[in-house]
Amino acid sequence: MTKNKAVLVAVDAGSGNVALTYAEEGTGRWITSVTPSLILEGHQQSFAAESQSTWLTTDASGKERAYTVMKKGYDLYDTCDPNYQVSPAHRVLIADALHRAGLGGRDVIIGETLPVNQFYSAMGVINEARIREKVASLKTPVKNYRDGSEPANIIHVEVFPEAVPAIVSAQADNPELADAEQTLVVDLGRFTCDIALVDKDLMPVKKASYEHGVQKMIERVHALLPEFEARLGKSFGASDLSVDSVDAIIRQGYIGSRLESAKSKRIDISEVINQAASELAEKIWQDVRALHRNTRDVDVVLVVGGGANYIAGKLSGLTDHTAGWHDVVVVPNNPEMAIARGVYLALQASEADILDDISSAASVSDIRSRTNEKG
Repeated sequence: MTKNKAVLVAVDAGSGNVALTYAEEGTGRWITSVTPSLILEGHQQSFAAESQSTWLTTDASGKERAYTVMKKGYDLYDTCDPNYQVSPAHRVLIADALHRAGLGGRDVIIGETLPVNQFYSAMGVINEARIREKVASLKTPVKNYRDGSEPANIIHVEVFPEAVPAIVSAQADNPELADAEQTLVVDLGRFTCDIALVDKDLMPVKKASYEHGVQKMIERVHALLPEFEARLGKSFGASDLSVDSVDAIIRQGYIGSRLESAKSKRIDISEVINQAASELAEKIWQDVRALHRNTRDVDVVLVVGGGANYIAGKLSGLTDHTAGWHDVVVVPNNPEMAIARGVYLALQASEADILDDISSAASVSDIRSRTNEKG
């Protein structure tokens, strides 16, 4: 352990993005960052690029392997694989995000999450073995391909079930939500949608994961654009657009130049985006009903994750397609940071206990007491 003061860092490393939250030294101001979960096993062709983004670590058999964090590409690691959560690829993405955040060389205390269906066993008890596996993975050394690019030193790991930090964060903004007997959490990510019904004691009582992530909406927009182009009677090369480019188009709401001088030439496609968003929202609510048939006993539906921006009207020109789900639907500002924010609040509240754990060389936290304290 180095002599610097350990930094508390909340991490939400999902299938689509790695979100970080920590406090800036000296000011206490919260710093947040989001980086894509795009990683390739092996080296890039460009050595100039890989000196910055290629990391070396060991796999389960102890063999050293290289992983390169990418901005885009193909043949990438499958971050939807359940074992991604304890993989070298996951470990490297977090190491890279910490380094990009300026935490290289610092001692860090990590708060991370596990999908609810991995945090708990099929019998509903805490899966201590899986938690230990995740802790051990994150504490496995990682080094940058380039000498001098020092990684952060992870000295301790806290693990939380994904749905709980989202509720902790929401209750911090609206204390009335603490009165809810049952909260339904919909965590919409890039490739998956995790749904959990959580009781007043912050214990998930039902949980499921579906492959209805926001990528489905992006692909649907991609499929609808040629039809829209034909109806419009104005060619904009719809069939030549890649799925990746459609994602950027959705976030800006139009096809055309971003320069203000070209504003009059833009093609508004909000009609198509809203159709795809509505269809995805309908599929997600069908998934909710498959998990919990009658939602009348639910007090609040909490929608988080980066995908919430797409279906809940958080992007310019889009409609909130979640409003009709329930009498009380809560979509926080910056929903992509909701889980990381909740993890950070829990870390702050438990800091003294965590430091005691570290001094006692504990490797797995007392999750029951930590979650019941509600951050």
